[in-house]
Amino acid sequence: MISAGFVKAFELSLKTFAEAAKPVVKATADLSLEAGQAVVKDYVRTLKHSVDRNNEAR
Repeated sequence: MISAGFVKAFELSLKTFAEAAKPVVKATADLSLEAGQAVVKDYVRTLKHSVDRNNEAR
């Protein structure tokens, strides 16, 4: 059986790791959001141009 002390130490190490990882996780999330916004902006711009060309062809 696993000792209570080991479980407590393990839980504390996970909590410490989670606290230490917060800045990295936030930075990664921010970067992902920026990348996603850039992709959507490009997609919308491309879609708008496609619609404009389609309208001109009519």
